[in-house]
Parts: sequence; C-alpha cells; structure tokens
Amino acid sequence: MIALGVGLSPLIIARRAAKQRPEKLIDFSVVTEWRFMFIAAAGFFAMGPNTIPYLLMPTYVADVLKEHSKLGSSLVTIINVSGIFGRFLAGMLADRFGPVNILIIWVFLAAFSQLGIWLPFASVPAVIASAALFGVAGAAIVGMLLNALSQLFGVSRITYISGIIYMTYSISSLIVAQTTSLMLDTVGHGTDYTWPIVYTGMLLLVAFVILIVFKFKISRQFTYIV
Repeated sequence: MIALGVGLSPLIIARRAAKQRPEKLIDFSVVTEWRFMFIAAAGFFAMGPNTIPYLLMPTYVADVLKEHSKLGSSLVTIINVSGIFGRFLAGMLADRFGPVNILIIWVFLAAFSQLGIWLPFASVPAVIASAALFGVAGAAIVGMLLNALSQLFGVSRITYISGIIYMTYSISSLIVAQTTSLMLDTVGHGTDYTWPIVYTGMLLLVAFVILIVFKFKISRQFTYIV
C-alpha cells in the first residue's frame, strides 16, 4: 500500500495544466493560407483515385484477364495488407526526411503503379504488382497529408484542418468514382479499362506536380526537409 501510495502521489498532488479552449469552434481561416491551399489541392487529386483500384481490379481480372473471381478478392486483400507496411514505412521515413518529401515520393509511386505497371502489362503478375505497390503508396497518402499539415500549422489546429481534409477526400472520391465508372461504361464499353486507368494515373500525376511546386516554393534546395 505504501508503494502504491508513493507511486500515485505525483498524480494526486500534481497541478493539472489548464485546458486551452479553442478560440473558434470552426475556423476556416486556414483555407486562405497558400500552404494549405497547395496541400489541399494536391490532396484533392491524390485522394480521389484512392478507391479506384479497389473498384476496378476485381472486375478487370474477370473481364480482361478472364481469371477466376477469387483473384479479384485477393487483389483487394493485397492492397490492404501492403497498405499496413506502406503506412509504417512512410511514417518512419517522414520522421527523417519530412512528410512532404515522402508524400511526393509516395504519390509518384501510386501513379507509377497505374501508368507504369497496370496500364502497359495486361497480365496477372502485373496487376498483382500494381495492387501491391498501390497499397504501399496509396494507403499512406491521407496520413502523410495530415502529417504535413500538422507540421506546417501545428498540432493545435489539426483538429479542424483534418475535418476539412476529410471533407475534401469524400467529395473528391465521389467525383472520381462516378467519372471513372461513367468512363468505363461509355468510352470503354464496359470491358476496356485503358482510359479509366489513365485517368486514375493522371490525377495522381497532377497531385505530384502540385507537391513539387509546393516544395520548391518553400525552398529551392532539393534536400530541404519539409
């Protein structure tokens, strides 16, 4: 009992720090800051395609590769499992090299998984490799966006900033999913996935370019940690 009392005494007698109440319940002043606008614009183009491989790959293997539907469900599993590794690796690298720098690399890898692997090679190994790489890169994009924003604006403002980012995520995902489905039904006639894949990859490349411009707007030093 004495040991327990000694152990708990600092918690009992310690003076609790007064909680800081936010000045505003909802603060949209951040949207006027150019750093937020760059990150939000990159997030809009990068987060929208985040669900497209989940939607297209299972039907792609059945319609184009003529494989069993079990492969389609396996691809979703591959994306999810590789995403665990991608989040962990991105977090470790972001601590060392900066979240924006890692976000640039991860967005490029996500684009490459679509345009460099999935698009030119219509085969089972290619689509598996594309799913694995997209899982590693795509799963960490949202987390890296929030990591970058918390570093740029401070942890105290991340609550409502993250709300705005997730609102952007939902709007972007809805728009991209609908346009991709429409593109597959009209241009692709339900079986040609070329333009939906190109569309997904190009959106990610737009996000990549925005992030590159953002980085060099902050500092022209290529090795600058941000």
